[in-house]
Amino acid sequence: MRPPGGPVAARFRHYEARSGPPLLDEHVLVSVKGQRLDGKWGSIHSTALHENTVAASSLHNELIASGM
Repeated sequence: MRPPGGPVAARFRHYEARSGPPLLDEHVLVSVKGQRLDGKWGSIHSTALHENTVAASSLHNELIASGM
């Protein structure tokens, strides 16, 4: 099924470290493709995405903490 628009991302959780002890850890995978306002699909400017990784991570952590 095709997403309705915009960037595509998936979140997944790990509940333990590779070595075995408990460790809640989340990852977000962001696609380098997104749907533009004109309906066509194109590549996201990956340099800008990389430069904003810390800001995106902080926003993700705030949303998780708020229960979203």
